Amino acid sequence: MKQQQKKINDKRGIVFIKHLPHGFFEEQLKNYFEQFGKVTRLRLGRSRRTGGSKGYAFVEFEYPEVAEVAAETMDNYLMFKKVVKAAYIPPEKQLYNYFKTSLRRVKNKVSNFKYGWNGICFLYSICY
Repeated sequence: MKQQQKKINDKRGIVFIKHLPHGFFEEQLKNYFEQFGKVTRLRLGRSRRTGGSKGYAFVEFEYPEVAEVAAETMDNYLMFKKVVKAAYIPPEKQLYNYFKTSLRRVKNKVSNFKYGWNGICFLYSICY
């Protein structure tokens, strides 16, 4: 089963996006990039301490050709007074798991413990 899933994932194209404007989070990214094609996975870089966006993201598309077109279109794109940079990562150059996530216990500034998923803080581990 895992080998079949790995074979399917080997043919996917990934786009690395940086200089994302503030307020452009997972839901907005998914909705925006679905105009190019089916988005299979998405990861927004977030701070482990605060849960705030770091301004970069990885978007995986079902087909590498779609990812290539999306990266080409979004490179040097002006969005909310920021120039967004995008780069296509072809399947043969995908050396890492760009979508690795884990559940972490995060202590915030007022010393309440929160549980974080990939650095996103949720009170009492409530995920939405």
